[in-house]
Amino acid sequence: MLQKLPVNALRRAGTTMAVVAAVAAASTSLAPTASAATVGCPSTPSFDFTVPVPAGPPALVDFVDSFDGVQDIGVSILGSDHQYYTHAARFGADVDEIGPLGCLQGTGIDQPGTAVTPAVDQHFELHSDGTLWERDATFETLTDWTQIPGASSQSGVDVVASGDRTDIFYVSANATKEIMHQWKIGDVWSAAESLGGATNEVPSVTRGADGKIHVWVTGLNDKIYFNAGNTGAWGGWHSLSSGASEHTPAAAIGYGSTSREDVFVTGTNGFLYQATFTNLGSFTGFHRLVAVGTDARLAAASQGKGHMVVMWTSAGATSVTQYISGVTGGWLTPYTPTYLCADCVPAPAGSASSTSVSPKIVSQQAHTAFRSAPHN
Repeated sequence: MLQKLPVNALRRAGTTMAVVAAVAAASTSLAPTASAATVGCPSTPSFDFTVPVPAGPPALVDFVDSFDGVQDIGVSILGSDHQYYTHAARFGADVDEIGPLGCLQGTGIDQPGTAVTPAVDQHFELHSDGTLWERDATFETLTDWTQIPGASSQSGVDVVASGDRTDIFYVSANATKEIMHQWKIGDVWSAAESLGGATNEVPSVTRGADGKIHVWVTGLNDKIYFNAGNTGAWGGWHSLSSGASEHTPAAAIGYGSTSREDVFVTGTNGFLYQATFTNLGSFTGFHRLVAVGTDARLAAASQGKGHMVVMWTSAGATSVTQYISGVTGGWLTPYTPTYLCADCVPAPAGSASSTSVSPKIVSQQAHTAFRSAPHN
């Protein structure tokens, strides 16, 4: 039986950060290896492996850590070997707290999707034949990859989950390129419903304070659109008065309050832009942040109030930036995330050239199988 080591399970077992995904082997050893960094899929969660690059595009999901109640971020990304990699992170101004890298295997070709609930971590990916697949992990079990019935897509997938219900969104595999919605309650999937519209890339979805699911896309005319509602009751597509992108937006809720939603886009000039909405009403307009490249595909998540994280792939490389309230200069200079280059492993990496960085949380001896990654 394949077994899973999720965030709360690893914390209970005595580590500080853990994998948001599952282990692709029966072993449940928590001891980090002492070898030099290895590129590729580890059989058990490891601090000493890195994702084969070029990787991406990434997916980010925020969740509340059951160990200390702090909001963390799960990072999911496809390596150049098309396998599904994931880890947990607590980003910081100078040091990122990093969990071991897990590998769910698979054969994906586009942005993966992840949902984290107290009961289960759900992982989704698109295969080369247009089918969508799911692999779930609980404290004790890891399922096989299972095809989602009736789902046929030309894009990756985004997902929101609450309780025993999971909603996924993707782009239809036919020429209409309409946005499709499917959901399951427990283990039973619905048929797909169409939200209309048309886009070339993965929709970005959030669950708003209004109880509705917010769906963000870039239309075929490069304009930004959103739709809000629930199954069978959608408000229709609305175009923003400004903003244009060739790629899908990345939306995140929770920086300031549950009524605030931040939307990030790759401008047609290659810069990252941000706009802020309140209950999908007041709109600040887009303002320019940092250069990311015209091909940048984005992911965003809030790490609690006053802390925003944006990650992207561009020109074969992955980068991340953060906004932390109270930090001088606002947005941090973009840097390469942990595990996303050949030697980007958390210190100590097992090599003589590594620099050891003490974790920010040091008050409990249980925090021993934990690594930190410095950045500029």
